[in-house]
Amino acid sequence: MAHTTIKYRDVPALPLPAEEAAPAAPSLPRHSASSVSSATAPGGLVIENVSKTFDPRRGKVLDGVSLHIEPDSFFALLGPSGCGKSTLLRLIAGLEYPDEGRILLDGEDITRLPPQARPVNTVFQNFALFPHLNVYNNIIFGLKAKKTLNAKSLATVAETIRALELSGLEKVFPDQLSGGQQQRVALARALVNQPKVLLLDEPMSHLDDYLKSKVGQDLLELQRRLKTIFVMVTHDREDSMTVSNDMAILHDGRIVQQDRPRRLFSRPNSAFVAEFMGKANIFSAKRSQADPRHAELPFMTADSGSPLPWETALVLINPDSLLLEPPADSEGLVTLTATVEQARYRGYNVELLCSLRNSFRGEPGAQAFSRLQVLTPNHAREWAPGEEVTLYLKPSELVTLESQGDRPAGAGPAPDAGNGGPAEYGTA
Repeated sequence: MAHTTIKYRDVPALPLPAEEAAPAAPSLPRHSASSVSSATAPGGLVIENVSKTFDPRRGKVLDGVSLHIEPDSFFALLGPSGCGKSTLLRLIAGLEYPDEGRILLDGEDITRLPPQARPVNTVFQNFALFPHLNVYNNIIFGLKAKKTLNAKSLATVAETIRALELSGLEKVFPDQLSGGQQQRVALARALVNQPKVLLLDEPMSHLDDYLKSKVGQDLLELQRRLKTIFVMVTHDREDSMTVSNDMAILHDGRIVQQDRPRRLFSRPNSAFVAEFMGKANIFSAKRSQADPRHAELPFMTADSGSPLPWETALVLINPDSLLLEPPADSEGLVTLTATVEQARYRGYNVELLCSLRNSFRGEPGAQAFSRLQVLTPNHAREWAPGEEVTLYLKPSELVTLESQGDRPAGAGPAPDAGNGGPAEYGTA
């Protein structure tokens, strides 16, 4: 069934959406929400040094997690399976409670509040629609359970149905809806409860690529319209980068990097983050003994312009940093000769897989060739396997991921990478 992008131009403002009927909280000491001084607690959603263990033999599922999710933001939490994403989502929702740490919402401590007392709603991965209820009764289920179904909330329901383009589907049952329509019903059921935070558990995992694009656009427009905090939990970096304005990557129960999507993608702070974000151009480098300004990679030597702060490192070359035409500013440019192995056309971009001959320095087991991914918007020509191309790279575009060795004498203080991010060669 065709999916139509939500349009809000003529839709009145929706009241900002609280939790539908939820399971009773585990037995815990009574703990009411306490106000925290605005001078010490920022607005938005704050996760402060939170840890959680289910089985002591398997260690902590979450280990000292701290996050600040700003008001009115669309936040994406990424990570591989088993990293603790869903556990953190359940802690925010109140379906689990942390062993250590606390959770603040707009300065209020909600760590021990039961789910039904939190202004937080969750749209689950499988949407969790009731198959025996039609669309309308699914949407009002939480309001009925809380006995808050009145003239005011019914007006909110009507506005939400119209905003999510569900008009005319009120009497339809879930098994008669498309995936995108089911998701909008689940969203409507959450939003009529006026949450301050909407949690989205893998919201696009069941959708095909076409619907993902449409639903992602709908979610982004909806978040901007309502100015509610959206927190999306996913393992799909493309889904998250499409809609979020802030992201964090969780690995083995810890936050390894939080940043804006563009910076997190282009300036990862570790090899794990780089690989998780789909970066393939990661190489070992060492500082030249002859000139400490030079970084020696298997296939090239790059002049950083100042002494390098390490002896050995893992470095990243972003695929879009490799140019097929020399830039206007060619000072210090590294020129590489490569052979095209594959050309993959990916919508607006072309991805080239190229091979380069390595420089042998007598190391045992040294490989003859390295491979580079190159991303170019050039659709003006066909790229043939076996074709020789010239690649241009500015040394300042190299990103240090992980390094070892002391800073050279007299080189000054170590550079500040900022927000846990990596240092570039040019900043050393």
